[in-house]
Amino acid sequence: MKDYTQSQRHIMIYKILSENPDGMNINSIHNILKRYGYNVSERTIRRDMHCLSRILHISETDTRPVSYVLKEIVINNMNMSFNNLQAIRLIQELIKPYQHLDVGLNAERLMQKVLECLPTDQKNWLQHNSPLLQVNLSELVNENDYDPDIKNIVEQAILTEKCIKIKYYSFHNNTTQIRTIEPYFIEISEGCFHLWAYCHKRSEIRDFRLSRILSAEMTSKKYVRKEELLDIALSNRFENMSGREAVLIKLKFKGFSTRYVKEYYSKRADKLEDCNDGSVIFELNVAITPEIKRWILGFGSGVEVLEPADLREDIRKKAFKMLSVYEK
Repeated sequence: MKDYTQSQRHIMIYKILSENPDGMNINSIHNILKRYGYNVSERTIRRDMHCLSRILHISETDTRPVSYVLKEIVINNMNMSFNNLQAIRLIQELIKPYQHLDVGLNAERLMQKVLECLPTDQKNWLQHNSPLLQVNLSELVNENDYDPDIKNIVEQAILTEKCIKIKYYSFHNNTTQIRTIEPYFIEISEGCFHLWAYCHKRSEIRDFRLSRILSAEMTSKKYVRKEELLDIALSNRFENMSGREAVLIKLKFKGFSTRYVKEYYSKRADKLEDCNDGSVIFELNVAITPEIKRWILGFGSGVEVLEPADLREDIRKKAFKMLSVYEK
């Protein structure tokens, strides 16, 4: 636990120096760390600075007290192979849908710095041969309404392992509730920030979309990550389709849907069985959520729910309800 806490503290110090380009002295760093619950001495922080200086470009000022300044690493005359240039193109494409997020914008700025270091002929190659590699990003969703201050509070809570009290808007229930949660990590999914955390009210790991957190307040209560529950929650999800309890679903795909599922979803299935009539049986242990139902309905007549019975009945009712719209 000691090494893990030290690593967290190093990350926090790195963040503090990054946000203060003019430099910070030991006393100032100590006061900021103390606000976030790091009760260590200035002597310990000096040792931290010594360790960080081995891996980061940190300089000391001539002033008294001494301030520590995080310098940018300068790289000149980079020369890339053809495979390297293709990798750069892939990275450029992958970060496009995240440029509205701060982490995506920072990634784009980093790529621009890399490009500035390339020889002119390689820059020209990337500019004129960009159509050689493009990524289909049509299914990604962009959001601009998350609160950076709330994200910062969540990040500090993760680093310090402290519970936070949030006001959360539930899209499915159309209600706003107060929750106390243990934040574990932030994930980018479908172009949006999602917070994975243990919810005290539900007594389970939940996925909270960051833009739906209306307010967040750091508490003084420390927590210990519930690793087993987190592993179960992550293993039970199907993309972003997480829920309470995983059950075995068995689906029969036919026609074009058979080819589509085998091409794009074969690795996600627990079991995929070819049938003599050309159809395929798709089996997966997953939580039944509105998202998984919408995914099934998206295949229309190309899929039949075999198990469980309650899911089959629910999909049947929804299909008849859709049909009634067109019979009017």
